[in-house]
Amino acid sequence: MNPSQSKAIQYAAWEKETEHIFDGWWKETPWRIENPTVKIRWGPDKRRTQAWENYDHIARISDGKPFLQCQRCQLTLAHPSLRSIGTSTLNRHIETEQCKETAKRRGYKPLDGYFKKKEKGRPLHSRYNASI
Repeated sequence: MNPSQSKAIQYAAWEKETEHIFDGWWKETPWRIENPTVKIRWGPDKRRTQAWENYDHIARISDGKPFLQCQRCQLTLAHPSLRSIGTSTLNRHIETEQCKETAKRRGYKPLDGYFKKKEKGRPLHSRYNASI
């Protein structure tokens, strides 16, 4: 990389269609080699709640460290397998003004009613796609 170029951090996204390519690359990254016992659960299909639908599973290209990226505002968060975060943290992020404003600028519809309670105290979840 030319020093005059942007120093933006780059990420590789995990996708179901190309998981075998991603997994082959990721298993050889410095982060994975240094953390062989940490189990990372890639992909929302292994999750039991819709809160994960607003996030992409990514890994930093330079070292392979796993993260989540909000699809609505592009904020990068620690991967839940590395810290004790769960759906409450993910849901709180979606409710922040920063996320809401950025999502609106990017053409996402509001998630009205996303956290309203239904019977038995479970949250209602609905996902809206970008209108672009």
